[in-house]
Amino acid sequence: MATAYYTDLYKSSSQPDSNVPAGVVLCQHTTFTGVTGNHGSGDTFYMAKLPKGAVLLDIQVAGPAISGGTLAIGTTATIETNGSDISAGAGTIVNGATVTGIWKFNLDGGYQGTTDIVQTTLNGTVRRGSKAADNEVGIYMTFSTAYPAADDVLYFTMMYYMDAGADMAYDPG
Repeated sequence: MATAYYTDLYKSSSQPDSNVPAGVVLCQHTTFTGVTGNHGSGDTFYMAKLPKGAVLLDIQVAGPAISGGTLAIGTTATIETNGSDISAGAGTIVNGATVTGIWKFNLDGGYQGTTDIVQTTLNGTVRRGSKAADNEVGIYMTFSTAYPAADDVLYFTMMYYMDAGADMAYDPG
């Protein structure tokens, strides 16, 4: 049976409000360390939340080799990409990337072991400029057939800015 795990960041992330100036890049970073015998195939690791009104700049994730494992990264709620709503789901950011070597990637690609993960391997549905327009959007990871072992560390960083609702260029004159 699959289990859900929540990072402290996911459970208590501070959500910027409308007072954050337009164009200020904000960042959330967290790690998750595996515990002996607690993880199973299909477990879900909830990492962070993209605040309502935030525009995604990048997600960077990294982890150890997971024997026979594939990784999916998804969203818990609808997110807007290029004016279209993308439904929540396990593979909206990454869908089935092989993680049999040490791996690291962002929204442009990355590598696993000595093999490049090109951007086209990523699902590409959610990408730079995607916006949490109507609600906050949780970001989570799942592994199929294999999972993080004891003391394995998953790293997660998300960069974004709060949308001011218009062009950030301003002429006060």
